[in-house]
Amino acid sequence: MLTEHVCQMLTPSNGLPCKHYIRPNEPGEPGLCAQRTKFLCEEAMKKYSPRISYSTLSEFIQCKQKYYHHVVCGLIQGAHSYL
Repeated sequence: MLTEHVCQMLTPSNGLPCKHYIRPNEPGEPGLCAQRTKFLCEEAMKKYSPRISYSTLSEFIQCKQKYYHHVVCGLIQGAHSYL
């Protein structure tokens, strides 16, 4: 039996999927997450799937974990952080 994934940092908020939710510029797109470890809001992605390119779709087919880190967490392979 499959269970639905729930974000571990989910903090309920009035009218928003989560307290950390950042509204997108375009309607129909999933919002962003204000937490440093996430990029897209996982709860909003349940309602609105992000638009993805052919290369990102290929990445999803090849390795779902790599896709998760790239699209959901916003991590890019080889990118350096200067924080």
